[in-house]
Amino acid sequence: MTATIFPEVEDGWKIEERSDHNTTSAAARALGSIRTEKKAAASRANGRKGGRPGMYTVTLNDADTGTDESWPGLTKRQAISLAKETAAFNPTCAVFIEWFRKSDGQRGYLNPSGDHEITGHAW
Repeated sequence: MTATIFPEVEDGWKIEERSDHNTTSAAARALGSIRTEKKAAASRANGRKGGRPGMYTVTLNDADTGTDESWPGLTKRQAISLAKETAAFNPTCAVFIEWFRKSDGQRGYLNPSGDHEITGHAW
């Protein structure tokens, strides 16, 4: 707690107590780290456009026929759903979820355990 002393006309001096949380919030607002109307408008516009582009690709590898199929540009939720359905429908095939991070070119796999790793495990 921090205490600030304010002069008051009738009672002499008045002590106002504020929690540190309120002080921190006030400092954050002053520095502009809270959500502004401009940021909110941009977020709404991005949501109407479909949000972030999908960075996941579901790949089906069939060792018997030697065929590969892939479905790129999926969100994480879409990729997990498609991988589960595809793995259930094709139990002899290997189904992987691959991801790509554009900022640094990193590639890897989303495994059934929920971990993002460089090595992949079939769904």
